[in-house]
Parts: sequence; C-alpha cells; structure tokens
Amino acid sequence: MATNDAIRLLLIALYAPVVAIVYQHLYARLSTISKQLITVMLVAQVVVITLATAFVHDQGFVRWLWNLDAEYNLAATLASAQMALTGFVALIVACCARTRASGQRIYFVGLFILFTYLARDEFFQFRDASSDWVSGFSQLGLLVALATALLTLRLPRRQRVWGYSILVGLAIGALGGLYLDNFLGPFATWYTADDYILYIFLEEALEFLGMWLALLGVCGFFSDALPKPAICWRSVYLLPLLWAGVHHAPFINRYIEYIPPPPARCPHR
Repeated sequence: MATNDAIRLLLIALYAPVVAIVYQHLYARLSTISKQLITVMLVAQVVVITLATAFVHDQGFVRWLWNLDAEYNLAATLASAQMALTGFVALIVACCARTRASGQRIYFVGLFILFTYLARDEFFQFRDASSDWVSGFSQLGLLVALATALLTLRLPRRQRVWGYSILVGLAIGALGGLYLDNFLGPFATWYTADDYILYIFLEEALEFLGMWLALLGVCGFFSDALPKPAICWRSVYLLPLLWAGVHHAPFINRYIEYIPPPPARCPHR
C-alpha cells in the first residue's frame, strides 16, 4: 500500500468515529457561535493534514510549508491558533459565568494560562531547550487532568460531558504530543522512511484531534454560560486570526527563508 493511501486510511480511522459521535450527540447542545468555532477549526485541520499528505514527498519550500513536524509553518500556526482559541474561550467562561463558584473560575483561568502557553510552545518549541520536558509536561498534565476530573464530578450530570471531552482531548493530545513524539528514538534502526512518515502523521493527527476535543469541551461550557450570546461575542471568531497575526507575524521571515531564489537568468549576448 502506498504511503499516501495508508495515511488517508489512518486519518479516516481516527477522525470518522470521533467526529460522528460529536456531531450526532453533542453538536445540537452548542450555541451557534460554538458550533461555528468547532466546525471551522475541524475543517481547517483536515485541510492542513490533507495538503500535508499531498505534499509529503515534495522537497524544499512546499514540503516545509505543509510539514506537520516542522516549526514556524502553516501547520504549526494552525495548531498554535487552535490551542490559543481554547484558552481564550476558557477565559471568557471564567469571566462571564456569573453562577460559577470561585474554584471553577480559577480552573478556567488556569486553562487559559495552560493553553496559551501550549500555543506558544507549539509554535516556538520552547520544550526543546530542556532534556526532561516530557516528565515536566506529564506532571503538569496529570495535575490538569485531576483538576478537570474533580470539576466534572461536581457539575450537574448534563454538563459533565464537557469535562469528559476536555479529559479525553488532553489524553489523546498527550499521547500524540508527549509520548509518541519520543517513542521512536530507541527503535530508529527498525523502521523505514515510509514508516516514519506514517508515524509522524499519526502523532500530529492525535495532537490535532485531542486539542479539538478540548476546544469542544470549553465551547460546551461557553454555550451553557451564554446560550444566546450577544452579537458582540461574535468577535471571538477573530481570536485565532489575531493570535496568528500578533504572535506569529513577526516571524514571517522564517517563511521567507524557505522560499527558493528565482532561477538565474542567462545574460543577453
């Protein structure tokens, strides 16, 4: 089987059941804004992964631009923007849910801090500066998972599904971003180049899908807090663009570095 076909089958096997469950059982419970946010982010990541599949064997600028395992490119920008959106929606929930206890507000502010940091790390790869970043991120993830579980158990039964969505999303994202990302090292002599490509797509797809489920959970809380948000809240649509513009635009030179120079022209005789 060709590598591209294997990647497509892998992505369908990952995304199809999760997306089917979400849109069949949870989508109707979201506000209009939340429905549009999760749909746009889902379509965006599917498009990026599809294009990454199409250009996986290309070289130079095109390969780098769509490479799911590269820094400063469109895939990293989208992943970072999705995490930042999750964080900012969590902050809105903390600020606008008048009936929430102080502990719940602190939790959502904590989610804002966590996801904005993860968004920055996704783009800039700060973790590469530490040799023990997997252990640190694992401990942080366990604390967040514990806090999410405690919050979920205190919620009314109808709202618990949003906490479960965040928990499952964090677990799937950690599987891809923490553990699979560091699993291949000891087995470097066992796999081929095509195996490695398939592995990278699995890792990055799990990370994308996990963070999308976390966004779904936060959007669920947002929908419960503001079931019929005022028109002004539609400005939340701009958050990913503002994040990418303000946070990533200063590094546009990274894109330019990968653009091949034009071919030299022969001098006229």
